[in-house]
Amino acid sequence: MQLNLPLQVGARLENYRILRVLAAGGFSFVYLAHDENDAPVAIKEYLPATLALRTNGSTEGSSSPHLADAERGWFRQCAAGEDVPDLYFTEADNNADFNGIEAADAGADLGTYRREIVAAREAVAGKGLDDVVPFRWGGADRNIRWIYLHMIEEYARHNGHADLIRECIDGATGD
Repeated sequence: MQLNLPLQVGARLENYRILRVLAAGGFSFVYLAHDENDAPVAIKEYLPATLALRTNGSTEGSSSPHLADAERGWFRQCAAGEDVPDLYFTEADNNADFNGIEAADAGADLGTYRREIVAAREAVAGKGLDDVVPFRWGGADRNIRWIYLHMIEEYARHNGHADLIRECIDGATGD
């Protein structure tokens, strides 16, 4: 069964209405869409939706807390400078986003993750790729392009983990 499908023509992705799929393959889709003002835009949707579809509420959803914290940390806290607390990470347990998986509620975690993706998209909506932001955890400042590239790497890593876990559970292999 192919879970990695593009959105249908007419579907909505945030404030955008999908007009046509321009490209599909690997871990991304490129759409021609209209925004709320009917202006044409190209949208590249990559890994977050793919991972959400792959996890589908199973034990694979254990990456959801980590990725929710990563979305919040990189896009909201670092790129947008929002003063919002971490979702799971604490000074006492810097692996809290991975700990307690046995007692986790995969559906609730996936819901938190999806809400964080929406909030992260909104937080950086007005930022350009070359905008430089302070690196909140110390070290050299980063531009938004670097943050997006880092997150692509993060999702690629966790999509690979999800594939391996799923294959161990049901024997299915991805394309």
